[in-house]
Amino acid sequence: MTRTILTIRGLHNRSSASNVARSLKATKGVAGVAIDVQSRSACVEHDEQADVGQLISAVKQAGLQVDGFNRSDAEA
Repeated sequence: MTRTILTIRGLHNRSSASNVARSLKATKGVAGVAIDVQSRSACVEHDEQADVGQLISAVKQAGLQVDGFNRSDAEA
């Protein structure tokens, strides 16, 4: 399992957080999503079926923009 933290421009409230979470969770290979509005980030747990490009596309589908990301292997 991989953990990717996305920094998201425009993530200002619960409504936008809900839209982003829904879009990310619909991405094949995503196992979990945690949104932090205060830090404007999403922590996404996913397998190899979901690559960073797909995660960025999911955020764009929710109407927001990814400013950056940090990817690491999650501990089992």
